[in-house]
Amino acid sequence: MVDDSPSIRNMIEKALRQSGFQVICAENGLKALEALNRTTPDMILSDLKMPELDGLGLCKTVHANQDLCQIPFIIMSSDGDRATMRRLLQNGASAYLVKPFNVDQLVVTAERFLSEHFSGILREREHLQSERQFLIGSITSLILALEARDQYTRGHSESVAAVVVDIAREMSQNEEQLDTVKIAGKLHDLGKIGIRDDILLKPGPLNEEEWKILKRHPLIGAEILAPIQSLKDIIPALLSHHERLDGKGYPEGLKGSQIPLLARMVAVADTYDALTSDRPYRKGFSHEEALKIIEDIKGSQLCPDCVQSFLKSVESKMQD
Repeated sequence: MVDDSPSIRNMIEKALRQSGFQVICAENGLKALEALNRTTPDMILSDLKMPELDGLGLCKTVHANQDLCQIPFIIMSSDGDRATMRRLLQNGASAYLVKPFNVDQLVVTAERFLSEHFSGILREREHLQSERQFLIGSITSLILALEARDQYTRGHSESVAAVVVDIAREMSQNEEQLDTVKIAGKLHDLGKIGIRDDILLKPGPLNEEEWKILKRHPLIGAEILAPIQSLKDIIPALLSHHERLDGKGYPEGLKGSQIPLLARMVAVADTYDALTSDRPYRKGFSHEEALKIIEDIKGSQLCPDCVQSFLKSVESKMQD
């Protein structure tokens, strides 16, 4: 709530707090912008005529900011001129209250705009969730079709997804994070869609040139998902799950904590499934042998915390 009059600020703040609102006050537009750098409110209530930066300037600045432009912005002013109201509404204001007004009127207006605002957010969230699930289903089908061509990688993504969820659960991730982790596990090898079959399905070790091509699959996967806003949170897993803590991974040679946690978790799950799967040039390692190898490369290739959580999840399953 922004107003240069201390008495008006105190009166409005008191009325809003008595109605259950949390209120942050500022005496002009510049002070309000400083507050907006620290927190994102659910609504902005501002006087029109103020020193330093007036309500119109504040409204324009907020409306031009992609992170703030959806916040309801209510202007208060003793100027009831229609042209002024129209100009403010054209510059992003949601409503215009003419002073003096009844504080009950203000509270009702605030409640109405917040209700509409959150209803809009909920509808948008539901739409994005529906779009996200549709896209995930379509992309997962492509990956399953890709894996079905090769008996040695069939079911790999589903197996990685199951293991990485166990790791994330041991790391106390919440349900929303677990959902993201599961999707990341399923889609981590999406970029292999862009790798030629003669390389991807080669029944033996790759030569140097073929290996260079295969190592592009994290970049390809990230590029495929880049335009899809609702799946941006899993891009780090696709791009960085072949990075190593010692910096000898690919595609960017990231080290240690430079590697996103999601990618470090997927790397452990991916390594375990790769070790225990048969390949044309070798038979898969036993469960015990794979655990020993993972222990050996902990700290150089794989994240120690993620490995520890993986081992705990394995131990828990054995006890069950």
